[in-house]
Amino acid sequence: RGDAANVLIVAPGSLTDQWQDEMSEKFHLDFNTLTKELIDRGGNPFERGGLWLSRLDVLSRNSSNILDHALQTDWDLVVFDEAHKLSATVFGGEVKKTKRYQMAERLGASRDLLLMTATPHSGKEEQFQLFLALLDADRFEGAAREGTRRVDVSDLMRRMVKEELVKFDG
Repeated sequence: RGDAANVLIVAPGSLTDQWQDEMSEKFHLDFNTLTKELIDRGGNPFERGGLWLSRLDVLSRNSSNILDHALQTDWDLVVFDEAHKLSATVFGGEVKKTKRYQMAERLGASRDLLLMTATPHSGKEEQFQLFLALLDADRFEGAAREGTRRVDVSDLMRRMVKEELVKFDG
């Protein structure tokens, strides 16, 4: 939808400049970057919506209630790059959610969400289902119950291996 879209891309700090460059170069899209200066000005920098880039830890630490401001925006799409960093674990039957996971959980509720990662999951079914709960909390309750089988995720995931990738010219 062009400039009318409200899109938030959340990435580790080391990747935000790359996202900015790639979106501009490849798609001619200019994203606003959430900076300390914008946060320090006060108010809601996301108030007018638009295309935004934010560092993962800026939102997860929620300094100056910046996450609350982001939650007030009606995002058309929220993208998390390096999404494997949004972790939660199960230990002794208790779910432990990191601040990053909690932030993604809040931002992803009732929004279109895209989780991107090239890092395979640990093989622990409980942690994998917690990760998938970010996409569909009703379907994936987090801690897998004893004796449950692995879930079919073919409708939620697209797995691409480098051997299957081709250039635009084929």
